[in-house]
Amino acid sequence: MAGAIPVQTQEDIVPPTPKPIGYRLAGVLLAPGVAATMHLVLTGPFGLSMSPGLMTTTLAALAIGLVGWIAVMLLEQGLGKDRGRKIWMAVAFGALAAAILAIIPTDGTTGAKWGLVALCSAVAIVLIPTMAARGQKD
Repeated sequence: MAGAIPVQTQEDIVPPTPKPIGYRLAGVLLAPGVAATMHLVLTGPFGLSMSPGLMTTTLAALAIGLVGWIAVMLLEQGLGKDRGRKIWMAVAFGALAAAILAIIPTDGTTGAKWGLVALCSAVAIVLIPTMAARGQKD
């Protein structure tokens, strides 16, 4: 038929739903945001003098997230999913404890030390569960 108007279907109008990102990638991307937010809150409203700068804090959280992601994937491939996750969680909690213990002898006010403990804990609260999550796509 000459001059007929083509009919658009819903597929033509509505874009397909994006695929969900895996829990681990979400954790890696969320950890620097949490670290930056914590740093800004601690130095802003709380007025703490933090020795690491904002960029250092953010990049460290990103690096820790990427290293954690790689480590848990390698452990799962080498030892199996369940055993790899358990070992990764033990190492992650050990690393958190070591980071917190390393804060104690540093120079700084008691408030700044507690702020660093809170910052480390916030990043760990994001990364440990997301890296140990089951049933996600990596």
